[in-house]
Amino acid sequence: MTDVPLTFGAWHLGQVLGLGGAAEVRRATHAETGQVVALKRLLPMWADRPAALGAFEAERRALGRIESPHIVRLVDSGHTRKLPWLALELVDGVSLSQLIGSKPLAVPAALAVLADLARALDACHQAGVLHGDITPGNALVDRTGNVRLIDFGLATVVGGPSRPIGAGTPAFVDPEAANELPRTTDSDLFSLALLVVRLVAGQSPLGQGDRAVLRGRAARCELDLPVVNQALQQVSAELASLLATALRLPSSIPETRCTARALITSVGTHGSAAGLATLVAQYEPVTDAIARAAEDRGERVTDPTGETVTLVGDAAKVS
Repeated sequence: MTDVPLTFGAWHLGQVLGLGGAAEVRRATHAETGQVVALKRLLPMWADRPAALGAFEAERRALGRIESPHIVRLVDSGHTRKLPWLALELVDGVSLSQLIGSKPLAVPAALAVLADLARALDACHQAGVLHGDITPGNALVDRTGNVRLIDFGLATVVGGPSRPIGAGTPAFVDPEAANELPRTTDSDLFSLALLVVRLVAGQSPLGQGDRAVLRGRAARCELDLPVVNQALQQVSAELASLLATALRLPSSIPETRCTARALITSVGTHGSAAGLATLVAQYEPVTDAIARAAEDRGERVTDPTGETVTLVGDAAKVS
């Protein structure tokens, strides 16, 4: 059984909101102000892993440089018993990956996602930050249909050191990361274009396969062209040209230059946040698996009075 503190800084842990390979996100309440946040903490078994520690530091630095309504806001950060944590804006919504499952989105809803994530990337790129992992799992959709970009653990600065080799989500990896080359703003836009094709066509443009297969295809820009074309045929010619350019494919409009701002302008008023809001309202969360995963991890927390508390799904319960 691993002992973990009940309070991180001034934040008192509560319900599990999400679990990742190296981190857990919990609802947490400020002891004095009552403010509620999503507290992301490194799991104890990763405390001596430089890559995991570096990801937390990268996220803290990146969020400290960026301000946008389409990026989750950093509220506080710190270390408790050598475990780094981030107190993040709590978003009342669900991840895009939960929302879509294995299905496509209606085009207006997909365009709303594209516009909001392009706004997020525009803010990142203006601040000299590369996100590095644009995926459905790293986008939160709130109850108004607003989309926020999260998880800056693989973020780097433009012209700075590359991210760890092999890091990232294979189905949305960019050619630079796959080839272990320095990333640019075009790298983020490539991943965003992959995401848009997935949303509209319902299939990944890199196809199916294990991590090595998908990274190999990304390295060669080897895309499933029928899937890409299926998606591009459902949007305007201007937007299709921008997305094709982002995917390193021939464009129907000569000298097209894809930027985040160009994508925002091209979407214009064709996106439907209302459609996303309807999907969020209809979504039924599955929390039992999260609760079981937290319980199975066999962690205990100890509050300042010395009581032992077991970390389970719904709350930190005194045992």
